[in-house]
Amino acid sequence: MPVEIKNIQKSFGEKQVLRGFNLTLEDDNIYCLMGPSGMGKTTLLRIIMGREQADDGTISGIKNGEISAMFQEDRLCMTLSAVENVALVTNSKESRKTLATELTDILPENCLNQPMMQLSGGMKRRVALARAMHYPSKMVILDEPFTGLDRETKMEVIDYLLKMRRGRIMLIATHGVDDAALLGAKVIRLDEINSVPEQEEKYEDIVLFKEEIFRNMKMFKGIPESNYDAIIRKLGGYEMDYNENDIVWGQFENRTVMGIVLKGCIQAEYMSHREPQIIQQFNAGNSFGEAVAFGGQNSWVEIRAVKKTKVLFLPAANFFANKNDADIVQIIANLLREMSNKIAILNMKNQLLSEPRLRNRILMYLNTLPANEKGYKEVPFNQKDFAQYLNVNYSAFCREISHMRDDGILETKERMFRVKLDDQAG
Repeated sequence: MPVEIKNIQKSFGEKQVLRGFNLTLEDDNIYCLMGPSGMGKTTLLRIIMGREQADDGTISGIKNGEISAMFQEDRLCMTLSAVENVALVTNSKESRKTLATELTDILPENCLNQPMMQLSGGMKRRVALARAMHYPSKMVILDEPFTGLDRETKMEVIDYLLKMRRGRIMLIATHGVDDAALLGAKVIRLDEINSVPEQEEKYEDIVLFKEEIFRNMKMFKGIPESNYDAIIRKLGGYEMDYNENDIVWGQFENRTVMGIVLKGCIQAEYMSHREPQIIQQFNAGNSFGEAVAFGGQNSWVEIRAVKKTKVLFLPAANFFANKNDADIVQIIANLLREMSNKIAILNMKNQLLSEPRLRNRILMYLNTLPANEKGYKEVPFNQKDFAQYLNVNYSAFCREISHMRDDGILETKERMFRVKLDDQAG
């Protein structure tokens, strides 16, 4: 019997958090609940568990005591061991030895009988998760279960979750864009379901928009347009929406998906000890994250939405799973060429940053941009971001631009620059 969530309303004072939220959770399915911070994910989970009272609406198909949960706080008994904490919620017939054996899937054996107070934060999270999975329930709710876990541990935990799920409904709140793919989960975007869009988009318009984007991408060169939808389905593509300044993924995170910007703009930034350094911007029709997704490496940059953005994510594993498909083989070949081009761009960036003179840095970058019919080149940044891209102080940048105008080297108009005189004399 599915769990039906109908017309849930919840406000805290004047702030309305949930607005007529509706959702059906089918038996034997995994769901990832996603959305920006502050959208009401934890509030919704608390309402489903009966720990928060909704202002209006109903939840059916689930009874008190049929839900097991893992909270953002671990809520463990600090003086008890891992085995003892899990044993508190299990069937009395299940022996401690059996519990210990199962827990070795996600915990080192030498930690099983240590008090919680002696374990690290990541190990405590795993014990809290194990306790939720061992509780005999119809539904499992996990609130940010992968916080503090490295890539290898996260994969172990996911394997454990899938092993221990035993056909139960699983609802997981997470910020990780690749978690749904790793879990084989359906994505629930709370910011889409829980709000009224400013302007409703017709499905036909969305499809046409994607087709136009793919048509102009080198990644899809040589692929018939009629095959686009089938390819995205084979690759397990899913879309995510971001508001301005939302983090698409963090620096040093390991991601197993590449992305295509469908709308808006994202920015790759290196988070140094000083100000963030802008590495590259990606607009609609640009792909990103290929090296991270296919190389199994941690991302050395943070990727942030510059404005409201829609991204299509494609799990890397699905490319290899469909390696006998002619269209996907062609796409892989196209991606290799694109990755080579991106390496060339990064090499150019390194060369640019090695130039000691700020004036020359500015000119070198402008020389990489195409000019319009009047000779003007449009920079994709505002002046502050331009300075960050060149890895220089903003005040020094503004002074140098002013000097270059006074010297007759540059003409500027907002983001438009025209080089009148090449002053790279060294």
